[in-house]
Amino acid sequence: MSLSYSLGERSGLEVSTSDIGGLIGKGAQGLKKTIKDAWQMYDQVQNSKNKIEEDKPTLRFVLKETAEEQVEVEIISPSETMRKLAQLSMDNHLKNFVSTKKLQSYTFVAEFPHHLLGQLIGKKASGLQRLLQDAIYPSDKGRHQRDNPLIDASDIDTALTARIRINELKFKTAQDLSEFVKKRRNTNFIGWPPAEDDEYTDHISITVTFDPKAKPFKEYEIYQERVRDVVSDRLEAIKQTDTDRMDEINQALGFTED
Repeated sequence: MSLSYSLGERSGLEVSTSDIGGLIGKGAQGLKKTIKDAWQMYDQVQNSKNKIEEDKPTLRFVLKETAEEQVEVEIISPSETMRKLAQLSMDNHLKNFVSTKKLQSYTFVAEFPHHLLGQLIGKKASGLQRLLQDAIYPSDKGRHQRDNPLIDASDIDTALTARIRINELKFKTAQDLSEFVKKRRNTNFIGWPPAEDDEYTDHISITVTFDPKAKPFKEYEIYQERVRDVVSDRLEAIKQTDTDRMDEINQALGFTED
């Protein structure tokens, strides 16, 4: 016998089909722990005055995507007691997963000339630190107004643990780049993705990570949007300055008309 239900509907938490891999875990470690916890509860019941007279049951979980793009779990066990305990174990696993998901790293991919990376990173990574500070506080003439944060005040300590890693991306075609982004979890383009038949241009990845011991974000999406906006504005500013400088040089050398 089995028990099937939607994880999102039962828990009231936001669960997407892209979470299935994370819930299962690398090497199925997520499901293995959920099964282990269910067995521990079952054994505890069987060692109590509420012992159930039944043969030792089996237990299996199946996670799948529904036609309505929801995540459904099927708990397969001949024991009603085990099914109920397995459901409780899955509830706990889901709560923990959703909580830790709000500390997972994420990556933005953007078009950006590789020869301008030094301007983005800055001396001793000062440019990257500026990006992270600008995501938290508004700035005025280079000074951050710390008494007026742009994210939830309870998220500031976690945001301060953030680190940025920049990588040059090298692909032969725009289609290869798009496939790379599609296959990676928590990875999205800043702005419109290139069309598959576009000529490939320099792109970079910007990955944001956090201290795994930090408290999960309360308003994770707001912080992500702040980082996205700050990075996007900074990339565009650097590219525009480079274009303006090149136009000035070309004009001085007589390569363009006045």
